[in-house]
Amino acid sequence: MRGEPVGKRCARIVASRWLLAGLTATSATAFSCFGRNIFPCSADAQCNRGTGGRCEPTGYCSYPDPDCGSDRRYDGLASEEWAGACVPPDDAAEGGTTDAECPTCVDLDQDGYGIGANCLGVDCDDRNPARFEGCRYIGPGGSDEGPGTAEQPWGTFPHALANLAPGDSLILLDGEYRIDTTGLPDIDCAEGGNARSGTMERPISLTAANAREAYLRSDGSVPALRLRGCDHWNLTDVAGRSDDFLDGAGYVLEIVESFNIAARGLLFSHNNRYARGSLYLVWRSGDILIEDSEAYTFQQTGVGVLSSDRVTLRRLYLNTRDYEALPNSPEQTPHFGVSLAGADHLLENVILEGSSGTGILFSGSGTRILGSIVIGFNSGISSSPPDSEGSVEGVRGTRLENVIVDQADEIGIYLRTPVDGTLRNVTVMNSGDVAALVREDHLDVITTCASAGGCSFEARNLLMLDNTGGGFYGLDPVPWFVSHSNAAGNGDGAPESQYNSAEPIDDADGKVQNSINESVADIGRHLDQCIVFIPETSSMHGRGLDGQDIGANILYRYESGFPTETPLWNPETGEFPCGKKVIKVSDVPSTSCFDVHERLNVGAHGCELPRLAPASACGPG
Repeated sequence: MRGEPVGKRCARIVASRWLLAGLTATSATAFSCFGRNIFPCSADAQCNRGTGGRCEPTGYCSYPDPDCGSDRRYDGLASEEWAGACVPPDDAAEGGTTDAECPTCVDLDQDGYGIGANCLGVDCDDRNPARFEGCRYIGPGGSDEGPGTAEQPWGTFPHALANLAPGDSLILLDGEYRIDTTGLPDIDCAEGGNARSGTMERPISLTAANAREAYLRSDGSVPALRLRGCDHWNLTDVAGRSDDFLDGAGYVLEIVESFNIAARGLLFSHNNRYARGSLYLVWRSGDILIEDSEAYTFQQTGVGVLSSDRVTLRRLYLNTRDYEALPNSPEQTPHFGVSLAGADHLLENVILEGSSGTGILFSGSGTRILGSIVIGFNSGISSSPPDSEGSVEGVRGTRLENVIVDQADEIGIYLRTPVDGTLRNVTVMNSGDVAALVREDHLDVITTCASAGGCSFEARNLLMLDNTGGGFYGLDPVPWFVSHSNAAGNGDGAPESQYNSAEPIDDADGKVQNSINESVADIGRHLDQCIVFIPETSSMHGRGLDGQDIGANILYRYESGFPTETPLWNPETGEFPCGKKVIKVSDVPSTSCFDVHERLNVGAHGCELPRLAPASACGPG
């Protein structure tokens, strides 16, 4: 590796980063062809198989090892060329190549900096000494009289924010940040505000020096972190919470009237119970990404999106933890894990757990929910009345694919006045009422199917098991169509009634086609059952349309609306890609991200993960 041509080495690094970004399906195939389980990473927090885990620029995890010259060794889940090998010492210390010699190295994490002089380094935000220019530091006990370096950090956010330019990175050193000491990051890029916007080429970044060791503690009078009127900002690896404060702020993280914002690795909990609000709020904004983040202990909404478009939530874990209201706090609406209003929102590999309210509530057009899981809540997934945001066309273009809803107290999936709606490979189990309900709303203020241009809904490869009220219920005048599905153990009726239809369910005619009514013993969350995928030994394997499974398979990551060949779960431990644990926040057994795989029987309790091979066979050689 040390002697390979610089151009080839750079191309290899770029290709590995492209894989992590999920830009092409073919870029993943090269890694799948090794015929062994490979676990790529994109952040240090994903390297949690031991202490001191770090995601190397090659895209694989390493851990401390004093026997290596670099004091670090790749684990066994790296690619074949790196697995078990020592991480090479920093080429920069040995007078390695320069950027000019390595033209293929680019700013792959889009934070405004290149990879570094040796093409194996990482960006300034990731603490690479080869790229120190533009990094500013703040820390509890720092001084605004200092230069803002790691050794002499600034002491307050007002001073730090005023001194950031496009391309700069404000790095938060370890410690607790409070309104009465450092202040809190209230970032206002609007005219007359205290900060500037970044640019596409040079965004501004706010990131913790060590993941989740910078803790923003609000007293509840203001959000712990607010971004207003800003473009091209990155928020990375910070944690925080709010206390209860009468007449205070209802949000912990607030993104308002901002665009092109990327938030990764966040951990927020505990909303102000005296104010209605969300842990994460996105309002009047667009092109927002929140990924690899967690939300705990909230009263009303985990992630609330209002009057915004093109918000992507990717690999999130949320748990309400039944946060109780205070005796004198205002009446709260039921919990919502995620509430979406606006258009073209995308949820990918999101897991929600709760016991009341609705897991995912959405309105507007173009909502896509992919590879996601909802456990508990009164309703699993539901659309709002179609005119809640002034819409006149109903809930248009809703797409649910590889989605699981389990143990909803009432309806598993409830879609009102859908237009061009689709369900693909969805599993709904153990709801207190019907598994999936599609209907037209008839309230006076609701647009009808006629005024929406005609409703329509189509579903295939649905698995609906043991729901008290029934399986699939489509109500006229919505034209609905179900094929290659299985509804069993729902209610007390005959097989046809489980599809709300008197017609035969197994023929190729009518609203229900090529479907079955068969009990299934190996799907669920009991011992020796699986729920996040259909085992090859299951009677539901290969029974769907074109030889697909009936039910959801959530084994790989989705990126930008498409499935990749990158495993979602750790192939060795079964763990979901959770971030670093924080004491008394994300380390609580049975209600945290770190052990959700055990509750879902992922590589546990008799449900072994299959060998994660590529979707298509490798080419010759």
